[in-house]
Amino acid sequence: MDLLDLKCPKDAPELPGKSLILSLTENKPTYRKYAISENWSQTTVITERCKLGVWIDPGPIDKYKRRDNQQRFSDQLFDREKDPLELKNLIDDPEYAKVQKQLREYLDDFTSRVPATGKMEFIRRTQGKKHAKT
Repeated sequence: MDLLDLKCPKDAPELPGKSLILSLTENKPTYRKYAISENWSQTTVITERCKLGVWIDPGPIDKYKRRDNQQRFSDQLFDREKDPLELKNLIDDPEYAKVQKQLREYLDDFTSRVPATGKMEFIRRTQGKKHAKT
């Protein structure tokens, strides 16, 4: 997603997605069932009402491995309507089992269609530098 409608250099690779400029500047809907947010250790599925955060493998780079939260914390599920500050984790609440299942299906759909190219390229380049120094 292009949040700022930035102009890319001519030699920049083509990235899948769509601009959110109208949604951000004119409050127009995106017409999507969900959005995905990723960082190095967590992928989050966000719908109009709920949000599911799933811990992911941080990869082989030491500085990210030290921050691996998969074993220390559970995944997180929040009802953004009832709990806008996201204080109550509903991941084990049976009343939210169907919601959690649906959000995980959205995540599976996303990960099956969108490769982790950026992360894999970063790992490849970082490992190459590490080996070049030794």
